[in-house]
Amino acid sequence: TDRDIFSRLTVGGAQAFYMHDSEAVADASSKFKKSDFSAEPEALKSAAAFGSAAFIRLSKLKSRLVLDVLALGYDVVFSDVDVVWLRSDVCARMEHQCRENRAEIAIQSDALVDTDQSPNFNINSGLYFAKATSQTISAFKAIVKHGALANLSEQKSFNHILCGAFKNKIGGPGARLGESRCLYRSKAGDEVSIIVLGRDEFPNGSDASLWAELQDPTERKVTAEREISARYALHANNINSTKLKVEMLQRSALWYETREHSRSALSKVGRNSASSPGAAALSCVPVLID
Repeated sequence: TDRDIFSRLTVGGAQAFYMHDSEAVADASSKFKKSDFSAEPEALKSAAAFGSAAFIRLSKLKSRLVLDVLALGYDVVFSDVDVVWLRSDVCARMEHQCRENRAEIAIQSDALVDTDQSPNFNINSGLYFAKATSQTISAFKAIVKHGALANLSEQKSFNHILCGAFKNKIGGPGARLGESRCLYRSKAGDEVSIIVLGRDEFPNGSDASLWAELQDPTERKVTAEREISARYALHANNINSTKLKVEMLQRSALWYETREHSRSALSKVGRNSASSPGAAALSCVPVLID
């Protein structure tokens, strides 16, 4: 449960706070009716199959949570549970990419490798950094509203609102700029610049050759020394079942779900490594919501 995770974070020494339905959060979401999100309790009680109606309803809660935290004045790093952090300076790297590219949002690409798809052909709402600005809040309100009105997954709302298209389906206030940027413009004139993170540093789960390298014991040491050090986070998406994801991560020596390992790994969360440009600029604080 969220409370169990929070306990393990604090025991491990990580900076964290537990977010529940407080007056501040209620105020942040006051412009939206609860019925807009239509989250059925049953959808939260068990795993929802990818693409199912329950999955779509559940996915939309994520951006609502982020909107709540942004409205409280906190920058947000959002990470799905199937994202493996390979380094302790993930937050600092994403914040640096925003600062270097004068962007408010840095987000992972979900474009397939070994294709001609540009990084901004499909952005991934499972891993991103968002600055707490009025413009970013405006963009997330639009994402939440789009999700409430459309029977689409959260990721499609991200693409339509921020980039003006989801894959080849054009439509939305955003626009693609070049291959690795998007620009959101609201009717009120707010502009939000989006930088899409490089797939070399933040690979998604479609890279079959990477999985093959990671799961080959003879290559693992070489990969760890020469490749993993250049990668910040690996998203185990594009894999159809939770069981298969766990098995692939275990074979890749990237499954950390043991209490002893968790305490060691979690103690590093929120502490930046000096190896990343701009590492001192940001501390990453996990947020759990009730």
